[in-house]
Amino acid sequence: MPLLEVIACSLEDALAAEASGADRLELCSRLDLAGLTPPREVVASIVKAVRIPVRVMIRLKDSFLPQQEPEQVAAFTDLAIEGLVCGFLDASGHLDFAALDRVLQPAPSNWKLTLHRCFDHAAGSLEDRFAAVRRHGRADRILSSSPACHLVDDRLQFIAGGGLTLENLPQWVRESACREFHVGRAARTPAAPAAPVDEEKVRQLRDLLDSL
Repeated sequence: MPLLEVIACSLEDALAAEASGADRLELCSRLDLAGLTPPREVVASIVKAVRIPVRVMIRLKDSFLPQQEPEQVAAFTDLAIEGLVCGFLDASGHLDFAALDRVLQPAPSNWKLTLHRCFDHAAGSLEDRFAAVRRHGRADRILSSSPACHLVDDRLQFIAGGGLTLENLPQWVRESACREFHVGRAARTPAAPAAPVDEEKVRQLRDLLDSL
């Protein structure tokens, strides 16, 4: 069955998403900046209240260059989250796995990792980038807005995300190998970064995925 991941920026978002059929949550703040690290207290309140898996965005600025993210990761290590959402580029625009390793150093070994949309902005072909992430071996998911995200293996899969709507979701299901789908604005009324998650919209997305 297709998996539906919804961005939550508050406890209210998280509860609404879970109640209407989300399978997993990505927690972040500042959706208008494509997601920054959320406050620890918000994450703590959500993981106590929901039963579905939670992954937390680690990103301090509207940039893919590394900052002081290890301190952010350490703040979440006592919380029952499934894993993190992060990724970095180096000065030449390539995926920066050395920075990623430094950031992930405080993370428990059982935490999973979604490499976020820095993947789409990185230098190199889709195939080369995918192969590099697979060789690195830390991520189990890549969030991408590329309709060409057809590459999958047992350890590494794409999550379709970035501009998904009720209208274009069927095309994504037909034309990609993705079976996990990530929504932010499409789950909100109005479809704007500061709007709250709308249970009816999430339910429509859930029903549509289940029917395809």
